[in-house]
Amino acid sequence: MSEVQDGANSVFQRARKLQREGKLEEAVLVYNQILETSTKSAWTYSNLGETLAKLGKLDF
Repeated sequence: MSEVQDGANSVFQRARKLQREGKLEEAVLVYNQILETSTKSAWTYSNLGETLAKLGKLDF
């Protein structure tokens, strides 16, 4: 795994941790950061969608 991929994975894990801790708004910010700066990932989109749904933000 490249250094860039390692960095992206650690940011993704931070977002997941925030999500598990119920810090949903913060998790959304991190997921969006990932999507703006890293390879687009189905996991990132899925977790972002799940987090937005928990916040009741189903409309874009």
